[in-house]
Amino acid sequence: MRTLEEIRSMNVDDTFIEKMCNAMVMSAFKYGDVKPMCGKVAIEKMNKEIEMFMEDGNTEHMVNVANYAMLRYMFPGEGEAYMGTDSDRSVVRTKPMPIFEHLRRYIMENN
Repeated sequence: MRTLEEIRSMNVDDTFIEKMCNAMVMSAFKYGDVKPMCGKVAIEKMNKEIEMFMEDGNTEHMVNVANYAMLRYMFPGEGEAYMGTDSDRSVVRTKPMPIFEHLRRYIMENN
């Protein structure tokens, strides 16, 4: 069984996260600090970035989509809030292995 660090390294791209951070810092110099109104336009901007990505294939647009998603998370609209959901509410429709089975396998293989 893979370690948690191996799983993380296969499923999280630290370079992408670094590019997100760098873009937000650069934006602060260009446009000023992030303000609550940023969340209001985030969905519209995300859709435009996806359109542009579909036209030119530039993955910088994906960094921008992620940052707009973060802004919407930071400044949710009325009636919006983070509510952790289980796999049954995920847009990914697979039959996931229950977390306890993952943990059981990890413990058994590492003892």
